[in-house]
Amino acid sequence: MIDWTFITFGLPHSGKSSFGEKLSSEYNFIHINLGEILRGKLRDTDIPNDKKSIFQAAIRNGEMLERNIINKLIKERLENNFAKPIIFDGFPRYESAMIDFYDFMNKFNREIKNVRLLKFEIDVNESIALQKKRNPLKSIKSINNRIDHYFNEELAVFNNMKRNHKHFILPWKNGFDYNYKLVTSSLTV
Repeated sequence: MIDWTFITFGLPHSGKSSFGEKLSSEYNFIHINLGEILRGKLRDTDIPNDKKSIFQAAIRNGEMLERNIINKLIKERLENNFAKPIIFDGFPRYESAMIDFYDFMNKFNREIKNVRLLKFEIDVNESIALQKKRNPLKSIKSINNRIDHYFNEELAVFNNMKRNHKHFILPWKNGFDYNYKLVTSSLTV
């Protein structure tokens, strides 16, 4: 299989992780889900509590981790999986991380021409409602921080990268199956 690299963009609960999980199970993609990696670090008994507090604060407040921490987490996942197709979920989310993404692509000899961007679109109010439903204890500050970051940072990354890469706009209203088929039909091209 071609060394596909997909990057997902979208508000929380727009379908990015579900999409990555399905690609992972059906097409043997490595799903690098930054949020899940962080939650895994919180469960890791070998990590000291002072280090865990960094991850907890980021999750609780809807904030991004420092660049060097994110890069270390991504590098750990890539080192053993660089030859497989990859879907990034939560990386890159800001301009400097976009530079890091291309550095990783070069370091692991991945074809830039095989990068595809997936922009999941969901109504902001729907995203907020799903966040509250799935995690009633999540603070409105955390929700707003994440939404603000998407509109102020992530969209700039997507708009910058789409000049050089094929991209898909995947509206929530089209339904998961339609969007999934649209993207996976391109895997043979």
